[in-house]
Amino acid sequence: MNSNNSSQVTKLPTVAELALEIAEIFNKSMIAIGQRLVFCFEAKPELRTQLINPPHNIDAKLLTRLEQLGRGQVDPMAQSYLLDKGVPTQRLLKAPPTVQREILTNGVNVLDPNETDSRQIPFKDLTPDQAKLALDRTGNPRSLAQQRTLLRELKAKRNGQSTEEPDPSYRVFSDHVVIHKRMKVSRHLLVQWLSQMK
Repeated sequence: MNSNNSSQVTKLPTVAELALEIAEIFNKSMIAIGQRLVFCFEAKPELRTQLINPPHNIDAKLLTRLEQLGRGQVDPMAQSYLLDKGVPTQRLLKAPPTVQREILTNGVNVLDPNETDSRQIPFKDLTPDQAKLALDRTGNPRSLAQQRTLLRELKAKRNGQSTEEPDPSYRVFSDHVVIHKRMKVSRHLLVQWLSQMK
């Protein structure tokens, strides 16, 4: 290479710089797509169905997640998980953005199955079972006490034991009877039924 050409060549970025640049472009474009979807869905709600159905066949969950991103309901740190369909990601994306950032930054405190030890696990390393234990259905972290209770309930189910009191088929009160927890029968109706018996 001649010296004139080498002075015209720009300095190549490091791998870290290139990765950061790609991530920034990806993040900006994902946010832009999400914001565009929000605008379009608000103007014409039937677009969602048209995009999901043939010939487009766009995944409904992906559309929902992009829309959440466009509405600011997904923390920018969580964008890289938008295409993931695993249990940990499903729980994470249901959490508020501040909780998402906390989970992605610090990981999740997970109780070991022995119920005595816990450890902080990075989000990317969570198994589906750990995610179900440590994060509730809304994506918020469970306390260790809540995790312990859930573990005991799961163990009882596996062993065929019930953690609830046995439910009688009926319960008698002073002015009514409850049958199968759902049907409340008044004293007047009971008397009427009894009078019809022979």
